[in-house]
Amino acid sequence: MSSPKYPVKAHILSHSIKNVLYKFVRNGQIFGLQFYNEDGSLRKMCARSGVLTGILRNEGEKELTAYGWLADVTSKNITVFDMAKRGYLSVRLDSIHRITVKGMVFEVVQNNL
Repeated sequence: MSSPKYPVKAHILSHSIKNVLYKFVRNGQIFGLQFYNEDGSLRKMCARSGVLTGILRNEGEKELTAYGWLADVTSKNITVFDMAKRGYLSVRLDSIHRITVKGMVFEVVQNNL
């Protein structure tokens, strides 16, 4: 399946970020991620899921999911590989602002509940 000619933009609620990532970003896929750092600045990165090189996996640690994510279903973080810095980064789900994958742009709208 090819990417659309022009980016498709969609707004998603903050509680459905993990569902979007699991559905659209498969094992080893490269995607764009924008999130807010702890100091409030916006960070943009080119990330990849499913990278296991250099990870020591002891018994009882998180395992790679079927879709290539190092994450616990109940976790409030995801672990991605930062392509520019060539290292792993744990990102809080509630800090994610935008996900870009396969020509689609998912912009996060905060829940007002």
